[in-house]
Amino acid sequence: MTPAPPSSDFAGLVEAVLALLDRAAAVPELTADGEGWEQVARTGERLRGRAFLIAVCGEFSSGKSTLLGALLGRPELFPADVGATTSVPTVVGWAEREQVRVITREQPEGVLVGAADLTRHVTEAGNPGNARQVVEVRIGLPVPLLRDGVHFVDLPGIGSTNAAHALVTNAYLERIDAALFVSAAQTVGESELAFLRRVTERVGDALVIARSKADLVAQYGEEGVARAVADVRAKAAEALRTAPGDLVVVPVSALTSLMALGDPEEEEASGIPSLAESIDTAIAARAGSLLAAATLTGLDAALGSAQERLGLRLKALTDGNSPEIMAVREELDDRRRHLDEVTASEAGWTARMRGELERICTDETMRLDSGLHGVKSRAQAALDGAGHGLDANAFTSTVVNQVHDHYTTAARRLEQRANEALEATAVALDLDLGRLQVDDSFHGTRAASFHEPVVPRRAKSDAGRALEAGSRAARKGGFWKALGAGLAVGATLLFPPAAFAAAPLLGAVAAAAAGTAAGGLADAAFGFRGELEEMERADLETRRSRLRKHVIEALAPNQEEARARLRSVVPTLQNGALAALRSALAREKNDVGARVAQLSRDLQRTRAEADAEAVRLRPALTALKALAEDTAALRARVAQQRGRLRGWGEGAGGERDGRESTAS
Repeated sequence: MTPAPPSSDFAGLVEAVLALLDRAAAVPELTADGEGWEQVARTGERLRGRAFLIAVCGEFSSGKSTLLGALLGRPELFPADVGATTSVPTVVGWAEREQVRVITREQPEGVLVGAADLTRHVTEAGNPGNARQVVEVRIGLPVPLLRDGVHFVDLPGIGSTNAAHALVTNAYLERIDAALFVSAAQTVGESELAFLRRVTERVGDALVIARSKADLVAQYGEEGVARAVADVRAKAAEALRTAPGDLVVVPVSALTSLMALGDPEEEEASGIPSLAESIDTAIAARAGSLLAAATLTGLDAALGSAQERLGLRLKALTDGNSPEIMAVREELDDRRRHLDEVTASEAGWTARMRGELERICTDETMRLDSGLHGVKSRAQAALDGAGHGLDANAFTSTVVNQVHDHYTTAARRLEQRANEALEATAVALDLDLGRLQVDDSFHGTRAASFHEPVVPRRAKSDAGRALEAGSRAARKGGFWKALGAGLAVGATLLFPPAAFAAAPLLGAVAAAAAGTAAGGLADAAFGFRGELEEMERADLETRRSRLRKHVIEALAPNQEEARARLRSVVPTLQNGALAALRSALAREKNDVGARVAQLSRDLQRTRAEADAEAVRLRPALTALKALAEDTAALRARVAQQRGRLRGWGEGAGGERDGRESTAS
């Protein structure tokens, strides 16, 4: 007689776990750990809903879809004889009325279809390459095996040449709670064992292995079935590093079940009832225990983390080293240190600013002097080469305007360099020092009009000038030259003054020719011309001398004004810069002082808040410790129940193996 599986008080145990979870949810200090608590809460909700997801998996063409159809009594919902299946997983759960919903990418809420239309969505023949973009099929059935929250997911087979099959299977392995592993091979292969190891890493011992197609080995009698089951059990136990008796291995024949046609003996011989019992007792109970254990493990970790966090927090609050207190204290220390630095460096920065401005002002004053000297030098050079045609008043005005331009340039350059020095100081001190402004306008002294010099000989007529030139030439040239000069004077009197003025040399030659027949003719003529040119040079030099004096007299007051204005700007600029620096430093000290006072008050308030929080945390920490103790006790009870389940497979399995060896 097959021993009954051990009775289990898992229902009461699950209720105790959920009650403990409800108590934990009422502790804000525990639920404040968002990510950790959310994981515990999700696992607890799955335990509360008794929603156990069992993966039906195995090698490609192992008969798992046919087996699931036989197990649930609806083989038409799991087509397996239309060629290769698609990569669409099928999830089956409890429903009061049968329904089939197809989930696609375009319709994530799903579309209800008839059972007869299912092959058009889940098989390669009906949906080649998954052209319909089906994501999942969800089936609800009123089957007793599904009533207590068991859900099956029929996954694509491993070892398929379709790469999409592996992607879907791997994705679902992260979500399952238990597994029904189907093996049909005469000898379990390494690929099956490797996959089985991956499955148990997720589900632990919530596993049932179905040795499918047992009708094919039943022809060898009871020993044939027993050897097939033993082979699967031994190799799976070795691969999973567990005792063979801890594994539930059931030989089944879906074909026998489908052909039983209501015959109880044939149905029993198919192994499907035993598989259903194993799922109900072994998988469901173990999946439930696994969820309960996972819930308690997560809760224990969350409680440990919360206790450690609260313990450190409480210690920090008690010692006055909480992050809030430390932050206020650090800022307070920084502000006090900054205040000391500002106070200590005020004199140094003031002296540095004064020295920099003095250097800049000295540079610009020297540059202005150099520029003004250049104006005077260039004016003198221009006058040295000037003729009678130079416009004296226009020249003087231009020179004076150059003085104005030099002052304007110097004032602007002084302003720019002073602001650059001020900006560098502002950056170094992280202060706003504003900007300095210099009045670069210049009015100066207007130059008086130039009066042309009055030369006595200029008042004489051309005849008079000729007589004077001839007389001077006679005194210098002797009798014959005097005679020639006299004739020249006479010629001058005979010819029109305009013609004489236009050609004085010809007039001299004519006069000399008329007045002398001797060799002194040429000397007399050239002497007369020389005297005339010397008289002209004297007149031009007289004009230049007067103009130089006039320009110098015009330049002098404007140059002095330029120098005086720049000198007056310098102290104004220095005073403005130093005043801005002192004012900014004073504001900074006031601001820092006010912040220091505020931070001192904040520190007192933060310490008071820390004391109040410490008072609140002590009972919370006590509650966490009590929860941790209760969690440990429940974990021990769950482990005890799981231990009672672990030994059931071997004893029951032997008799089932013997009984089911007659399946054909």
